[in-house]
Amino acid sequence: MKPKKQQMRPVFRALTFYILLFLFCRLILLLFDVYARTQQEAVAEAIVRKHLQSAPSAVLFVSINDADPGNGFIARFNKNTALVRKPSQGTQRNAFGDPWSSYFVDNATGRKGRLISIGGMSWLGPFKVKVGVGHPGYGESFTVVRKLWGWTVTNKEQTWIN
Repeated sequence: MKPKKQQMRPVFRALTFYILLFLFCRLILLLFDVYARTQQEAVAEAIVRKHLQSAPSAVLFVSINDADPGNGFIARFNKNTALVRKPSQGTQRNAFGDPWSSYFVDNATGRKGRLISIGGMSWLGPFKVKVGVGHPGYGESFTVVRKLWGWTVTNKEQTWIN
């Protein structure tokens, strides 16, 4: 006599399906988080390049998430005439005691520069990011979109003013 095949009860079958669906969704979220972390510096690079278009010979001190960026990030801009520096490579000065007159001085060259603090990335999808950028005295919001050739700033708006 052959043993009867035991069938899974519908409740257990549904439970198994939902557990697998949950694990699959968690995996997708984990992969997106890894993707977002790897693309963070590329998005920041697009914003720095946009700033360099308006002041091609300036000294620009860049902070990402309130920290110095890595040496690899700074090395991407070595070919430019502008100097891109870490905030720790400069000294903040404030001539009149108000944020509008705040500026940075490069410790190596003595040239005046400005600080931008890139942070607060809100992913609107895998290829679109809204990024908050702080300056002494005001803040901006950039929309950065991934195109075939890389990340590009598509919109810039002022969000706050001191």
